[in-house]
Amino acid sequence: MPVVSDYTVIQRNVVRVTPANPLTKTFNTGGRRGSGDVFMTFSIRSLGEPNDVPVQVNNLTIGRLENYHGMDARNWFTQTIVFSASVLRNGDNNLEIEVNTGDLILDNIIVHFQQSA
Repeated sequence: MPVVSDYTVIQRNVVRVTPANPLTKTFNTGGRRGSGDVFMTFSIRSLGEPNDVPVQVNNLTIGRLENYHGMDARNWFTQTIVFSASVLRNGDNNLEIEVNTGDLILDNIIVHFQQSA
């Protein structure tokens, strides 16, 4: 049976994540395969948080956005987190990103997943 790839754009506009303004997004992965791997990409600028930032999907930590010490706040960087497809629901999912101090500027958050043909 062939396997096809699909993706969902979770965030397509610049957003600033702060302690008072965490990022919470709902995204749909209907028809996804429950096995294999998924990857989520993030465009990041100005990771002012001094520590790595945990990323949660459906209340499970799937990985961390790593702090680039000495990052130039004028440039965008891409980070990717790979996690198990079993974390995703066949329908609506919840993404949460919170910082404790500082801030984080994000754009273009995309999740790539497999679907059965």
